Amino acid sequence: MLHFLRGVLMGTADTIPGISGGTVAVLTGIYERLVTAISHADGQTVAMVLKGQFRDAFKRVDGGFLCELLLGVVAGIACSTTLVLYLLENHLPVTFAAFAGLILGSVWILFHALKGKGVGAYVSLVLGACAAWGIVSLNTLAGSPNPGYVFVCGVVAICAMILPGISGSYILLLLGEYAFIIEKVKNVIHLQTNVSELTTLAIFAAGCVIGLIAFSKFLKWMLTYFHQTTVSVLCGFMLGSLKCLWPMQVMVTRAGKKAFEPLPVEMITNTLWCHVGIAAAAGLVLILVLHRLARSRASRS
Repeated sequence: MLHFLRGVLMGTADTIPGISGGTVAVLTGIYERLVTAISHADGQTVAMVLKGQFRDAFKRVDGGFLCELLLGVVAGIACSTTLVLYLLENHLPVTFAAFAGLILGSVWILFHALKGKGVGAYVSLVLGACAAWGIVSLNTLAGSPNPGYVFVCGVVAICAMILPGISGSYILLLLGEYAFIIEKVKNVIHLQTNVSELTTLAIFAAGCVIGLIAFSKFLKWMLTYFHQTTVSVLCGFMLGSLKCLWPMQVMVTRAGKKAFEPLPVEMITNTLWCHVGIAAAAGLVLILVLHRLARSRASRS
């Protein structure tokens, strides 16, 4: 049930431009296990399946964990698609502020936990932050319904989704495909889809699967041989992503596409700043308290 709930949180995060499912995996303490499990979905596992060694193959990819998590991710996406769009369109400042607080807290926890940090760790942190800042500062592309472009978007977006701090949904927004894909997901959920839309989603999903398996192997290798540097870079990614979580924005729809714009000055009141501050502080305190509870529970066991 806990893995299912973690999956629900990841699925919900993956529908929000600015929040990464990978960030949620870090917050809930399953990131390295997830990367390891996905990286084992390779030729060796396929060979085991072809030889009829189903139980061994299932165990090698941590199948129970992945199935529980995947069910949660699907449930999270299905349940949050409409809710998330509502929150972003009507309560974006408070929503983004709360997530920013969660991310700040998680970065402090992760980086503080690294033992024997040297100059390299801090340099990696800064480089990761600069890279993420640059990515979220890119201009939005026009997008295209072309199947090849949709496939590439799936590959790129899923790589971003598994990286803490780099939002796959935000990457889709930059690539001009966010509204295009999210609308088709909503139609499937509401049973109002057609063959063309299902084909598009299948192409996008194929890109996601291929990108996820390939990129997870690289991440697993990095975490194994360059753990401190990798974690430092991931922390930097999370810090750099805070640029797109600046709360004083509003989501608008122009020409059928979702976009973020600065909140009009007359709408930025002292009351709004107060609400934003409370939401950010609540997110920060929540993640720190959960971390303290987790450490206390681990020490008792």
